[in-house]
Amino acid sequence: MIALGDKGYVGAGEQVLVAAGSLDDARSAWPADRWPRRDIFLRVNLALRAENAMALGHREVAEKCYRLLLPAQEEMIGLPTVAMTLGPAGLTLGRLAEFLGDPARATEHYATAADVARQLEPSVWHDRAGTTPCHGV
Repeated sequence: MIALGDKGYVGAGEQVLVAAGSLDDARSAWPADRWPRRDIFLRVNLALRAENAMALGHREVAEKCYRLLLPAQEEMIGLPTVAMTLGPAGLTLGRLAEFLGDPARATEHYATAADVARQLEPSVWHDRAGTTPCHGV
């Protein structure tokens, strides 16, 4: 098993493995049953967990991430940290909705993400949110 990250930050290392196509290593390294601490970059960690859940086919984890991120749908994930952002929460929520089989809700989330991203100019997030097709999973 590959040990990645610490107890507060869950998911970035596993995303590297997913991006490299090492899904078996990512599954072994990713603690699907361990949730991030609420006091350290919670929404950043939830967005990373959501991406991992979708890539690794963990529907239950994806559903929980969706519920926990929903109140932040009009926010930029990570922006309050002034250190990073993972983009509009609506973009992650849209991908989660697609993964969970709800293309209509995904379209709504993508529209919200585009509205949020429009507030930042120039914005790569606006381009991603505005051109993400909702094609089901």
